Amino acid sequence: MKKTALAIMVSAISAVWGSVVTNQINDGVSDWTQPASYSNNRVPQENDVVEIPDGCTVTVNSASSLAVVSRLWQLRPMGKTSTVIFDFASGEVTNNSAITYGETGSFGKIVKRGAGKVVFTAHNRMGLLLEGGTDYRDDYTYWTGSIDVESGWLIMPQMVKRHQFHYGHVTVAEGAVFEVPSIDTANPGASPSCYCIFFELAGHGTITNAAAAIMQLRPQSGDFYGKIIGKGSLYVSGCINLWGTENSFNGDVKPANNSTGRASAAGTVGVASFGTGGGKSSIGTQSYQYIDATGGGFVYLGNGETTSKSYGISAASAKGGMFIDGGQHGNLQFTGKITILESGDQYRQVLYLDGTNDVGECVLNCQICTNLYICKRGPGVWRLADFAGSGNNAFQWCDSLAVEEGTLKFDSLAEAGSLCSLGYGTRRRLPYWGTYDVTKNAPHSIALGGAPSANATLQYNGSVMATVSTRPIGVKGTGTLKGWGQPGGILGVANAWAADASGGTLVLDGEAGTTNFMANVADSNGVLNVVKRGDGFWRLSGDVDITGDIRAEGGTLEVENAPANAPYSWYRVTIRELNTYAQGSGERNLFQLQEFAFYDVNGTRHLLNPVCHIPVAEDMVASSRYRNWSSYLLLAPGECARANPGNGYYSGYPYRSLDQIFNDAAPTAGNADYSFLQEGSCNGTSLMQIRRDAPASHFKFVVRMTNGTPAIVSYDMARYRGNYPNCWTIEASADGIGWKEVAKVDDYVCPDSVDGYTQGYWMSDGKTFVKSEVRPYSSGKGFPFSASCSGGPGFVSSKVRAFGASSGATLRFTGAPVEIGGLAVNVRPGSSGVIENATYASDGTLYLDEAMPQDVTVASANLRLADVATRGNVAGWSVVVGGTPRRYHAKVGADGSLFITRAGLTVNFR
Repeated sequence: MKKTALAIMVSAISAVWGSVVTNQINDGVSDWTQPASYSNNRVPQENDVVEIPDGCTVTVNSASSLAVVSRLWQLRPMGKTSTVIFDFASGEVTNNSAITYGETGSFGKIVKRGAGKVVFTAHNRMGLLLEGGTDYRDDYTYWTGSIDVESGWLIMPQMVKRHQFHYGHVTVAEGAVFEVPSIDTANPGASPSCYCIFFELAGHGTITNAAAAIMQLRPQSGDFYGKIIGKGSLYVSGCINLWGTENSFNGDVKPANNSTGRASAAGTVGVASFGTGGGKSSIGTQSYQYIDATGGGFVYLGNGETTSKSYGISAASAKGGMFIDGGQHGNLQFTGKITILESGDQYRQVLYLDGTNDVGECVLNCQICTNLYICKRGPGVWRLADFAGSGNNAFQWCDSLAVEEGTLKFDSLAEAGSLCSLGYGTRRRLPYWGTYDVTKNAPHSIALGGAPSANATLQYNGSVMATVSTRPIGVKGTGTLKGWGQPGGILGVANAWAADASGGTLVLDGEAGTTNFMANVADSNGVLNVVKRGDGFWRLSGDVDITGDIRAEGGTLEVENAPANAPYSWYRVTIRELNTYAQGSGERNLFQLQEFAFYDVNGTRHLLNPVCHIPVAEDMVASSRYRNWSSYLLLAPGECARANPGNGYYSGYPYRSLDQIFNDAAPTAGNADYSFLQEGSCNGTSLMQIRRDAPASHFKFVVRMTNGTPAIVSYDMARYRGNYPNCWTIEASADGIGWKEVAKVDDYVCPDSVDGYTQGYWMSDGKTFVKSEVRPYSSGKGFPFSASCSGGPGFVSSKVRAFGASSGATLRFTGAPVEIGGLAVNVRPGSSGVIENATYASDGTLYLDEAMPQDVTVASANLRLADVATRGNVAGWSVVVGGTPRRYHAKVGADGSLFITRAGLTVNFR
């Protein structure tokens, strides 16, 4: 505080206490009872002021000296290097004077030495009025310089009214105790608002408070290795590292006031140990920690642990969310809860997962509340564990997900609205805080990528096939989708596009031996590129409608060359309910499928090669809420799979195989000897009753037609005895991931029974043919599809700017060969990639990533063209570097290898 301000306050108080005499004490004084110790040669009297000049150090180490100090109105250090030392070897002594400083870091230091206790009963800052020499009467803010507790105890006063105590650099040495100011709860009318702000906190000692008091500590910076015990809370508006693991205070830890939501100089608590609820840790014994919604959070300083502590975020006021930074070592797992204190759509918050951990991943394996948006940042690795099986209310966060930097792994995947380790994912929008606003919605539920160097990766870590079509991905900058799960883990994702006008690059990555699938990519708001990296296999199918590049830089990228509006090649049939008529109680639940046929536009029945893949049954069909954990994508063209095993046995007869059901070219009348039995038996035993309200009971099979099959437009079913299906659905797909309903029957009317039974029949064009009649397979007049028999845009190769393959990778096209008019290549050292099943236009463009070095006249383009007939055309293409044409020429070797030469150079290949 400036001297003029001090003078005004001194004058006001003098009117109450009488004349105030100011004395200056001499440097090095330890005996305060001698007049020679002062510049005016006078021992201070009661309510006088003593100033410690800048650069001077004085000591209080005797009862007689302490008596002089305790009767002072103030002890005023005059500069940053003004120091007063309290040194008592034993016992407890009391100092009643006010030790006055200016702003922290600018004025003076208090040092406590010796094993004894020094108790301050009037605080070390001038207030308004003293009451009985112990407390200040009214609310006030007090500033103190540095405090070093080298040994013993230093006890600050307990207060009655609301006060703020601002300290500078506070160091508590090992074995020493600093008892902070706190509210005297035994005093009637006491305020709970006393708190201490530490500019910097350090040392290995103990910080505590009076047994009956409540404290709030607000450290702004420092590294503290000691213990914090007692009653109270910790509010961090700066950046403090708590290296001790024996802290047992029982209040909240509140990181706050961080507008960026990142670990920085504000709102950051470094934690050596989170601990478990009720146990000691760096952040006390509370099982539940409360975080203000201002962007603060925690940085992990330890080497690994599992914590059951829970965290609550306040979303009622400021925006900013909360971050958890895994630090450098990671290996941190959360098993408690993460909740938002307020409920309702008007409260939305963000959980940021940060870290530079390069040793071990961090894991969220805990219950997460609904109104949450998760964002992964920092180069470290986090994993969203498969907590969905641990009970209700687990992983219910339903807002969108962003991966901006580093790697975010996930253990399970399901369609939006179903529980998995990515939550419900039902809201698609950009991150924001506050009241939910539909105008801020984005079309994607996963935002993937950021800066090109951020290496943002979303990685599947599961052990089963996981396919999803209702969690679309918006790519910004460079975003990597990595399919590298446990053995058997296969990832299939549909729908990705550029998130904004800046465009993006979708990287498909995978380890050796992995097989993964991507369907439906488009430019949307900006240009999208697709790049394959890693040693694994990816298949790109469905609607591929981009104007960027498609490149393979590792492993194999297989692109299905499906023409626009090509016929669907996948069909999923679901029997959802049986009729209720039956002869005898046992037949009520009996279903016997004998024949099934698909007809194309020419009336031709298509035979198949059924195989038995038995995946987990879906929850629902023909809606956005089915679980698609199937093996469908393993099907080769011309195969069929069933999703329910069926019982396959009826009255001692073997069941018909799937190939008999689909491939019996000359069927006779219905015969129970060859029925495919789904459930039940004639003795009344019900094994699995098919009901429309029980999706798990539905009978399903999936068909993948052979390549080049004309459009399928109708179907027929035959069955013998038992209950016939009166409720079924058929869906079609271009890729086995995204499905479209093409037929749905809700209440089929059974024809009249024959001989008292619903005998074998063939349903064709609405007619039923019983067992004595010939079924007209060749008529093609089955049940027609109710929707289009063709897919969307397909693979539009003419829009793609360029294709490329390098680093030993393979870019392969399936179906008809693709004509290529643009190649993306580089002349950096490396192994050559190969492009298969492609032809090359007579005119096109070679796009070089960078110019050839000045001293190089011919360089390998690290690419081999497999098509012998047309690859020579590439030699006449123009060459562009960074949008500028160059006087380079392309040369194609005898084995298809591509080279770039400078103008005027002739290269002969032999």
